[in-house]
Amino acid sequence: MVSDTDGPMFDNALAEPGQAMQFGIIGGGEALAELVGSIPGLQVARQTDADGGEWRQIINPNLIDALVIDVAPAWRASMIQDALAVGVPVLCIGALANDSSEVAMIKRLSGMGGGLVMAWYPWLFNPAFAAMNEIGGMVGPVRAIRITSHVPANLGGADLIWSAGADGVAAVLEMLGGPPEYASAEAIEDGVLLRLLYKDDVNAHIELRGNRPDTHSFAVHRDQLVMRWTAAGGLRLHPPTQNFAAPTDEGEQIAGVDPGGPETAVRTFAHMILERDPQPQILDFAADVVKVLESCAKSL
Repeated sequence: MVSDTDGPMFDNALAEPGQAMQFGIIGGGEALAELVGSIPGLQVARQTDADGGEWRQIINPNLIDALVIDVAPAWRASMIQDALAVGVPVLCIGALANDSSEVAMIKRLSGMGGGLVMAWYPWLFNPAFAAMNEIGGMVGPVRAIRITSHVPANLGGADLIWSAGADGVAAVLEMLGGPPEYASAEAIEDGVLLRLLYKDDVNAHIELRGNRPDTHSFAVHRDQLVMRWTAAGGLRLHPPTQNFAAPTDEGEQIAGVDPGGPETAVRTFAHMILERDPQPQILDFAADVVKVLESCAKSL
């Protein structure tokens, strides 16, 4: 799913001096604005929250060249559709919508007018994720994936799935090559557990909990080893565990992982705009993520 836009050109400015690409931002706070504004050739022209109707004034091709949104899932589809209607490219953090029919509408609007929509799943731009694929592919197939995502927001049930589940689902779909055979969710203490089942009994469990300190981990279990990433410990190798349980040993640190992250995602989006390359496969992938989340939310 991740665009193949990379390489040395990321070292260059995206526009000539005085001709910066003008970005509008809805939500995301100061951190997102600082990220966009720190990239040579990009400039934050307008920013607002989702509350009220001010955001509609930002979606104007006379004011901005592109739009980034980081808001609650229920708001996203309307914003994306408004932007497509006036020809403004959109970068959306997380699931594009909380309804597959809304995503189908987004795909139709994009196809009719050549509009550009990119869903941004931060985990897929984490350099540790690329290392897991590259190194793990040499030691046999994936047997199971175990993901933990705890967030401070006081959310539960379907709201927690839509707000916190997109990264984990996207990572599983990317690593295992597509949607699962079956997806469901069950309630657990302070959260939900998503279960994604693939052929040959390969499965992924995504534990989502709200009202807890911000904590994330991603573990890929293979026959010979477990590769596990945490924000605190980085990427580590562990021996196999029984029944794909979480490793308890300290593990071996994997050093030298190539840099990447949020800046790479924004630059990828900007290059797609400059090259006028909507890359519809990215939108297809985003639709698959929403379908899986929707299946899990409906099963509660």
